[in-house]
Amino acid sequence: MAWSELLFILFLLLTVTFHQRLISSGRTLGTGAFLALSGATAAACLTRYIGLFLIPLGAVYLLLFEPGTFLRRLRRAAIFSVLSAGPLAAWVVRNLFADGTLFGPRGSPIASVSMHVRHLLETLIHWYIPEPLGLASFFLNLAMRHTMTLAGLGVALAAIALGWLFRNRWRSPSTPFAIVVAATSYTAFLLLSASLSGFDPLGDRLLSPVAPPAAVLLGFAGSSILSNTRPGRKAHLLNVIAAFLVAGWLFFPTKVKIDWIIHNSEEWLEYNHPAWRTSELALFLRDSPSFRATDMPLYSNGPDALYLIIGRLSLSSPQKTHVYSNDLLRKLEDLQGRWPERSPALLAWFDRLPRPFLYFPNELASAAKLQLVKRFSDGALYHIERLGDGVGPASEAL
Repeated sequence: MAWSELLFILFLLLTVTFHQRLISSGRTLGTGAFLALSGATAAACLTRYIGLFLIPLGAVYLLLFEPGTFLRRLRRAAIFSVLSAGPLAAWVVRNLFADGTLFGPRGSPIASVSMHVRHLLETLIHWYIPEPLGLASFFLNLAMRHTMTLAGLGVALAAIALGWLFRNRWRSPSTPFAIVVAATSYTAFLLLSASLSGFDPLGDRLLSPVAPPAAVLLGFAGSSILSNTRPGRKAHLLNVIAAFLVAGWLFFPTKVKIDWIIHNSEEWLEYNHPAWRTSELALFLRDSPSFRATDMPLYSNGPDALYLIIGRLSLSSPQKTHVYSNDLLRKLEDLQGRWPERSPALLAWFDRLPRPFLYFPNELASAAKLQLVKRFSDGALYHIERLGDGVGPASEAL
């Protein structure tokens, strides 16, 4: 599995660069720049669906900031929208024919809007407020008690900053007006999407596209403050000290991420962890001669783990709900007499793999014939047959 955030951030920053160029130059974008803007926007949308917000944003910029008559600007905005949305539209049609959905299966959300806002605030606090100072815990407790108030304050501050930039320095090439708008729009669209469908918690991964714009904005704010100091030796010394402080502060999110990686490597969340490499269940499936000789299908709640650890392809055990939703995908009654598709089969179940959106073995026992083959310290191996089939005991199959 490869995460798409880094590629999406690249296309997002390319798009915002063209936005800022359009705003600050006051001139019509050349053919090459116009096509590059459309291509970067289309690539961002194809990389992650949430990039959709860049299409209306780019169209608005073309309408507001390009010179010429309104009809000419409207035509340019329409051409940009078609070029940017065309590849995604083709992919959506492909999705419709492949699985009957436009953007993949989506369930209703488990978390409320206030919970998503709280996750957002907690993530930003962990990024920028060092815990040793004792401030992180203070702000986290504050976010827990006054989530929506703090969210409203953040929206108000963003509106004030945008208003100030627009009235004073928005056409200056050094003013990150487009970055402010892009970061605000992305966060708002992310919150809206998470409120309408089942989404991951708004943590480091989903908020990572906000990190580069936030670093630029913090640097711009510090530069604006220091540029107002009087020239001289003291001012120069103050600028050097401030630069080191800002650099250290901006390094803090990197340290947080390194700590997160180390923490995950010490848990079962990373497949390189020794607990996976010494898993009794995985080693049995790798070394057992009777298992290697059988052609029975293998199901598991960790097919990715089995492939990475022992190189064995397996199927996912039946899914109960969407990943971050309580919407039921299929009832156990629908599995009776139909699962497993090829009978008999095996089910390798890892006890410490947290995937509550799958049916557990005790639940599957009412939809198929489950017989324990062997219990391990980290899981169990089951022999499964469709209801109505009679192949024989598990001891004869393995």
